[in-house]
Amino acid sequence: MSSILVFGGSSGLGQEVSDHLTHSGHIVHTASRSAQAGSPYSSQVDLQQLTCDNLDKLFDKCGIPDAICFSQRYRPGTSEYSAINEYQVSVASVAQILDYLLQNLCVTPEYPVKVVIVGSTYSTRVGRDQGWSYHAVKHAQLALTKYYALNSMGCLNTYHVSPPTFVKSGALEYWKKTQKYQKWLQYPPKTMLSVESISNFIVELLINGSPLLSGSDLRLDHGVSELYNDQ
Repeated sequence: MSSILVFGGSSGLGQEVSDHLTHSGHIVHTASRSAQAGSPYSSQVDLQQLTCDNLDKLFDKCGIPDAICFSQRYRPGTSEYSAINEYQVSVASVAQILDYLLQNLCVTPEYPVKVVIVGSTYSTRVGRDQGWSYHAVKHAQLALTKYYALNSMGCLNTYHVSPPTFVKSGALEYWKKTQKYQKWLQYPPKTMLSVESISNFIVELLINGSPLLSGSDLRLDHGVSELYNDQ
């Protein structure tokens, strides 16, 4: 049984990961903008305004986890979109948390913490359906993965997971009507990947991730991103 901390664990892919881990018997602490009422394993953490006091309270509650999953997404909500805030939520907060682990908690190479950063295939590619700030953030998440794999001196095993667009539970019929789905029919999966398949891979990394893969970008697209551009 492992202790796992999941950021963004109250919705989407993060919730899928959290539920999978919980059903497998692991202790799962979630950190998100809205804590689950009455849950001793849920903490409210605003990554847009992260402080040392926030982190003190969070790690006092959950202790040193065996693994951390960063699956949070920037959502402006009713506020105006801000590239600076997107960077803070998706990149700077990750660095703050990992630095806090290394500087304030007794993390050692003998018992390294596994860290999964959920990024995107846009970490190494360019698409027309997202703006420049999204691309910059995704490239920076991959850079963080490589940076901490080396500069944590073995205290962190970091993995960058790059899924393509995937189908959330109950959304397959919607995607079947889109051009993107038709495109995926041409490739080996013969369908768009499901949130469950992405979650299964992330859970395996969080529990059994090898230090030999630390610093790697793991693309979950059946090799499609390696296809030559005129094919």
